[in-house]
Amino acid sequence: MRERVAILQAQFLFRTLSLPEDTLLYRLMPHIQYTRGHQWYKLSKTALWKLMPPTIADLDTRGFRAIKKKFLHSNLEKQIQGKNSRLLSSCRPTITLDPILWLPMTHEERSRCIRWRLGWFPDGAPKPCPYHPNNNLSRCHAISCLNTHRRLCMPEAIVDPMSFLLNMFPTRTFIPSSIALSWTCR
Repeated sequence: MRERVAILQAQFLFRTLSLPEDTLLYRLMPHIQYTRGHQWYKLSKTALWKLMPPTIADLDTRGFRAIKKKFLHSNLEKQIQGKNSRLLSSCRPTITLDPILWLPMTHEERSRCIRWRLGWFPDGAPKPCPYHPNNNLSRCHAISCLNTHRRLCMPEAIVDPMSFLLNMFPTRTFIPSSIALSWTCR
């Protein structure tokens, strides 16, 4: 959520720099930008805004998006390298919308995929495996107990075959070229 806040703050600052000359905020900018107590000055000290080039006037929307993407990638790498990143490292290594959220599937299937991705099991607390009462049902135990590698015809070298397959889904929807071409002809 902090990343989203930083992005919204930077977008606000970026938009204030491209306002028309007849707006009040444009007229106040020389006074607001360098006054320490003002909110604009405080927002300009955020982590994302510090990544902006010194000559902000030359920055266009494409450049702003590139810096924003760089900021998101660096934050993702920091989170993956953190001590509590075991589940995050099994998720998609790129910053995209997870296809589990938009691929056609039933509510139950989507819920199961999301719970598997996040490492959540029913009722939240560890339960004994129905086939091996001495072992708790965990992700690793479920993979070995249910013979997931054999069922999915995957090599044993892949640690988590379910997450591996979920990561192989396409990152965006497929648009047939005939439809895309018809949009440009109109």
